[in-house]
Amino acid sequence: MDNDAQMIRCLILRTSASPLILPNASVSEIIGYTPPRQISGAPDWLLGQMTWRGWRLPLCSLSLLTGQGEGAPMTTAKVAIVKALGKHPRMPFLALRIQGFPHLSNVTETDLVAQPNADALPGIVAPVQVKDELALIPDIKGIEELIWRAVESERAARA
Repeated sequence: MDNDAQMIRCLILRTSASPLILPNASVSEIIGYTPPRQISGAPDWLLGQMTWRGWRLPLCSLSLLTGQGEGAPMTTAKVAIVKALGKHPRMPFLALRIQGFPHLSNVTETDLVAQPNADALPGIVAPVQVKDELALIPDIKGIEELIWRAVESERAARA
């Protein structure tokens, strides 16, 4: 391997559809899944709201958001707490439902190969080949905006 190549520690997060890849530093914690408090009028991919360290976080299913469906039942469901990137001070984190425990992968730029002919998926920056596996890079800022719009429209409907 080229010694000048910058290595990034990433997590491969399994979902019921396609795996996700995120920089390790963007994932705050992996916790056990408990059913969230439902948000009335929310889209199906916004599973509800959960509490973590005093914060009320939106819990998302990227499998549903991307239209890939839930697939097999998630018998070992977990939640990845991800640092938010947007401008919403009341939402510094968001939660993603995942399957099982993630695995750490040291990745260089040459390890990631874009899939140019892949269909665009909502909430996804790009599908990539990571070494020997296809994974999706989630659009965290875009997902935040989708959540914010869904939650705000529900709040407006109650007012």
